[in-house]
Amino acid sequence: MEEEIDKISGLPDPVLHHILSFLPTKYSVRTSILSSRWRHLWASVPILRFDQKDFIVKPHFMDFVEGILFFRDWSLPVQKVRLRCYDGAEFFRTTTWIRVLSRRPGLQELDLGAHPNPLDLHALPAELFRLKSLVKLKLNLHCHCSLVVPSVIHLNNLKSLHLKWVQFDDDQSVARLLSGCPQLEELTIEECNRVPLHNLVISGHFLKRFTMIETTNEDDDYYDYEDEVHGCALTIDAPNLVTLNCCIGIPPAVVVGSLSCIESADINLKSHDRDVNYDHVMCELLKGVCETKVLRLSNSSMEGDPKGVWAIEVYVGECEVLEESEHHPKGYTKGYIGADEDQRQTYETIHHSKLAEEFVKRSRLGLDELACIKMWDLSHTRQYYHVTD
Repeated sequence: MEEEIDKISGLPDPVLHHILSFLPTKYSVRTSILSSRWRHLWASVPILRFDQKDFIVKPHFMDFVEGILFFRDWSLPVQKVRLRCYDGAEFFRTTTWIRVLSRRPGLQELDLGAHPNPLDLHALPAELFRLKSLVKLKLNLHCHCSLVVPSVIHLNNLKSLHLKWVQFDDDQSVARLLSGCPQLEELTIEECNRVPLHNLVISGHFLKRFTMIETTNEDDDYYDYEDEVHGCALTIDAPNLVTLNCCIGIPPAVVVGSLSCIESADINLKSHDRDVNYDHVMCELLKGVCETKVLRLSNSSMEGDPKGVWAIEVYVGECEVLEESEHHPKGYTKGYIGADEDQRQTYETIHHSKLAEEFVKRSRLGLDELACIKMWDLSHTRQYYHVTD
């Protein structure tokens, strides 16, 4: 019988490294038993993936990560690290790993998910905030742990920053963090605690995409929604911003600079506080995004409360392509979709609300110049359209 040829083992090292980079590091290491060709390949894979859930015994995970970092071939840089560690008591070891990785040149992406103990917090190493090769950074610190920002930050090449479940200590720490990322293009702030802040200032000359998402879970012991509403204003100063996505508790005040490049704005401000001037805050936010091409508002961001759970999209300018559906036959260009009187009444409520008028006034358009208003009945996942000439 003709001997089978192992074509995979004959591939060059860069190709095999690329293949192994898609595996969790735990499994890429196991390929070392295949043959002498594979024995040391794992030690120079450019992407490391560690997840404590892959280990039944927690100490085994800690020892495994430290073994990989010790025996790795550092002549080839690590380009990307994804680390998930759920043992708060061992978070100090996690910070040591990050320090080791930060001192090695070439790291471009770090995705850290950890559960530090809020009562015994070890700050992330300062070396991480001076890693000039870093392009993408994602920090997910559960339990709203404080993000200790060092006094000196040099993330000169960072393009994307994603912060989740962290707490900002003061306004200055946020300012230092953003000023230390001069090339930042994408910023996501998700489920972060703003209670200690007075004014959250989002600024960046090159910032193109800003997303801020917060929930209002009354069962969350780490999140005081009412304090959040009363305590922190929001300022957006990003002249080149293209996409804005805000799903947050309504702040007491909003200041938005000139957003002449804005193309898409998705706004959902939620509040149960009668003391906040809701209309004023919403109008100030709409003033800032008046140049947008697409505006999405949830029903909680609109005056009044149409029946059901509604969301709308407003398209400004030409609207060449609309989705075809049973309620929207191909080629339909004008009029109401659906003959139900409640649907028409809901459309009128949205189209002639004060917020819609404010948006139209600031964008120097007439109500009839809105190219398309798309409405969803989210409770029944139906879509209705009104398209103007």
